[in-house]
Amino acid sequence: MWMMTTVGFFSVVQASVDEVMVRARTKEDIERMRAALLKHVYANELRILETMHADYPYRLIVRKELFADYMREAVANIDYGNFKNEVAKTDPHRSHGAYADVWHVLRRELDPRERRPTSILERPVDDLDIGLRVQNALEKAEVRTIGFLCKHTRGQVLQICGTVKCVKEVEKALAAFSLSLATDAEALEREHRATQGWDELRRSR
Repeated sequence: MWMMTTVGFFSVVQASVDEVMVRARTKEDIERMRAALLKHVYANELRILETMHADYPYRLIVRKELFADYMREAVANIDYGNFKNEVAKTDPHRSHGAYADVWHVLRRELDPRERRPTSILERPVDDLDIGLRVQNALEKAEVRTIGFLCKHTRGQVLQICGTVKCVKEVEKALAAFSLSLATDAEALEREHRATQGWDELRRSR
């Protein structure tokens, strides 16, 4: 069982018939879990095991009934309306990074309302390897697909995102798909064609 909590991220598996093994990728996470579990078990029962060659290097072995007590208390203590925002109070980097990435992937892969685009240009900008700050800026500007983003110039993206660093982040993410932002000449050509179409429409009336 994977657990994404305000304490940390854990993988919980069976250790024996009566015990579970709580595994973490960071020592900080396993130490926070140990501190939370100490309300339910004796300190000498909770020795952190370090196996640096393993997928999850830090581990605790806890009796199932005691871990269930911890889980019941954790559920009873939920007093927030948004999980990512709650995590951000103590760990903004994780909330805006790994947890936000997981949220986007699960929404894209599991939500049946998400249409599966056949073209890279139809895919949402969330599919690009860009940070949450850039994602939020593009969403606010209603730039929702990769194709629409590619129609913007560096100057336009700079205006949307606010910093040159963010523009470079977008360019690097697009380059991973052999795509790029529009040049100023391409933008002017599109504007010219749009103006011509509008003039022709006015003349036909």
